[in-house]
Amino acid sequence: MASSRNALGGSSSDSGSSGRSGSSNNGGGHAIEIKDLACGYGKNQVLHGVDFSADLSKITAIVGSNGSGKSTLLKALFGLCDVKSGSIQALGRDITHIPTHAILNYGISYMAQRKNVFQDLTLRENLAVVAGRQRADRAMDHFPELLPFLDRPAVTLSGGQRQLLAMAMILVHNPKIMLFDEPTAALSPKNADIIIEKIKNLNAEHDNCIVLVEQNVKYALRNCDKVYLLASGHVVYGGDPEPLLNDKDLASKYLGM
Repeated sequence: MASSRNALGGSSSDSGSSGRSGSSNNGGGHAIEIKDLACGYGKNQVLHGVDFSADLSKITAIVGSNGSGKSTLLKALFGLCDVKSGSIQALGRDITHIPTHAILNYGISYMAQRKNVFQDLTLRENLAVVAGRQRADRAMDHFPELLPFLDRPAVTLSGGQRQLLAMAMILVHNPKIMLFDEPTAALSPKNADIIIEKIKNLNAEHDNCIVLVEQNVKYALRNCDKVYLLASGHVVYGGDPEPLLNDKDLASKYLGM
């Protein structure tokens, strides 16, 4: 995707500069590449001509005010909204109109903001629903803090523990692309720190592509390699997070910071 002028008055390239270290993406291309995407729900169009890319070994954040289209962009990647025009490529394959039930076969997993675990099932049963025993055990290697609670119903867990369980449930498929929709929502600052740190560790250990929608803008900007700012379904800025952190006028206008 070509470089373009952005709301900060500079030029942003989809190769993205990084505030964190990471290896190159797949063969020099993007793990995710979206071009001129228009999508929504039925007759309600939410995104308008969106260009977006994200790379392996990187964390790409999507920020914006409520109703800006952040979650819809994630849902488009997971086949959960109606694509009206444009294209979506993932790992070099066109997934624009691939149904949700087939998306996992393309190496993509999605963690919804709400209702992302089965509350009445135990942790062990939650993992069994989405994977066999062997794959579940491998996923739990990354979440030792949950091991004492394997036979407890998910409803008895704290909010942070439930989010860790939801992360374990999407990790069992060993995805190359992991989509997180506001994983720290309604969590205490301590638990939010734990969740963000876990996401960073998964990214580092699995060399995957992570796309993070996050309402806590400072969390997102301080822990991502590239950021996209959405407003009313349009990309206002895409590139290095540092300029967005430092531009008080832009942050105040679009993010309330």
